[in-house]
Amino acid sequence: MGQTTPMHLLKFFHGLGDVLMFRNVLDVLESPIDLYLNPKLGQSALFRNDPRIRVVSQPANDSTYKEVKFHMEHTRPCQSGPAIKARVCLEHEFDLFLPELRIRPLPLEALNGLENEATTATHAFVKGLGPYVVCHFQGTSNPQGQNPDIEFASKSVKRLVSAGWGVVIINYDYLYHHPTNADFSFIDHEQVRSTFRQLPMEVESLWTLISGAQAFFGVDSGPLHLALCSSIPCTYIHHRANFLENFYDSGLEDLSVVRTDGETVIPDSLIPSRQ
Repeated sequence: MGQTTPMHLLKFFHGLGDVLMFRNVLDVLESPIDLYLNPKLGQSALFRNDPRIRVVSQPANDSTYKEVKFHMEHTRPCQSGPAIKARVCLEHEFDLFLPELRIRPLPLEALNGLENEATTATHAFVKGLGPYVVCHFQGTSNPQGQNPDIEFASKSVKRLVSAGWGVVIINYDYLYHHPTNADFSFIDHEQVRSTFRQLPMEVESLWTLISGAQAFFGVDSGPLHLALCSSIPCTYIHHRANFLENFYDSGLEDLSVVRTDGETVIPDSLIPSRQ
């Protein structure tokens, strides 16, 4: 039997957080869908075992695909709810007005149990570290708005290590790597490890790190979006960007927040106990 003709041919060349939010849009589109993702960003595994979505790495004819724009939040008016990115996309890219739809982080079961070279490399990376937490202090798109100062990161990691945790610092060598996001000097590659140029930039690598951790602490960036799709406790490090109001209608009820204008370090109350 031949393959079913797709109802949509979509090109979505955006970052990790955007793809995760876009899943809300894909859920309400008629399927099957051929989804052309940027093969350099390692996102295809997000749709593993999804019968509705076929990821395309290089279409025979790019011009037949609708290039989906994922406009910044609140840049266009919305009729069906707050003008967050996924709703702007629904209304302005697909003419869908769904006031009953709640945009939220969606669970990711596709990555559970996946074993390949990226996950094997990630397991080897954390070997010997013991129980650990994951921190992401360096967003790429807007470092001045997203990122706390180095002292906040240094003091927080010191406090986490003192509480008995290993620490993994997320700093993948992204397709676009902001030059200010150099590795921190306090990384010792033993109790405090960085992913920078140590792991493949595949989403299954990052998922393996996050799902194996005891907690996640991160700025307004893709890894926080991914962590919210997992079951581990998550803390948002709020600098100047505003994750809480810009992206979701619901699903953030259990998200803890540290505000860098009032805190100089992750507070003890948000650090999980080793007992």
